[in-house]
Amino acid sequence: DAGVGCTVEGGDDKGLPPTPPLINSKSVGGRPSHSSRRFNPVGGTDSEAVFAEILNALDRRFDVSEGLPTSCQLYEFLKIVTDEIVEGGKEHARSLGEKESDYQPIFNFLLCCGEGLQFAFCYPGKRPNSSVWNSLHYTVRRHPFKKASLVDVDYDVNFADLTTPGDQCCIIATKPLTADEEWIEMEKSELLMFEYGEVFAKSRCQEEESREEETTKLVQDLVTLEQCVGNMSFDSPEIKARLMGSQGLDDDPLKLG
Repeated sequence: DAGVGCTVEGGDDKGLPPTPPLINSKSVGGRPSHSSRRFNPVGGTDSEAVFAEILNALDRRFDVSEGLPTSCQLYEFLKIVTDEIVEGGKEHARSLGEKESDYQPIFNFLLCCGEGLQFAFCYPGKRPNSSVWNSLHYTVRRHPFKKASLVDVDYDVNFADLTTPGDQCCIIATKPLTADEEWIEMEKSELLMFEYGEVFAKSRCQEEESREEETTKLVQDLVTLEQCVGNMSFDSPEIKARLMGSQGLDDDPLKLG
């Protein structure tokens, strides 16, 4: 939400009453020394309360003094947090006597992290007595760019005149903005990661983790092989040629490129 704000513990507004937790800190993990709530909403909207809970969960989970988390680590943790918020809302509704079928939460948000990284979560729905479907859609614009027509006004934009072949971006909106581009509606309870004009889901992080595991195993195998060789040096042309042949490497057998 635009304009959503929080105060940090120790700031000018530290006297504001804290918001009741929306997330079970035990289930999402956290550091014992950071179990307190550093962030509290400025106002009384549900958007601000949820934003504060997400910040508090991230603060409990990651110790930035030990290094920043990777984009995939952030993705995995945010998925746990968002799912917990949705389930927490359902439990609250049940505690008030509402039927599961009558409870229709709407939980859509964008969370930016630096210049090129953004997360989008979508839990669409309709407000009571309204026919408007609140969801999130996205489109990817890349070379070759083309003309696009806005759906709400008679206006065309030729993006080929405004971009270069190396440009790429993702546009995220509650509904499609143009009539002649492919807009994809996010699925219910879906979290997507947008990074420098590319869109990624959980599978991308799993692929990266798999590659890291394979690289680690290769390094371990090479170290073990070096230990088995014993006093023989990798500088030996014969040994080096055999290693390069068995590993399919073009240069140094320890080069992972």
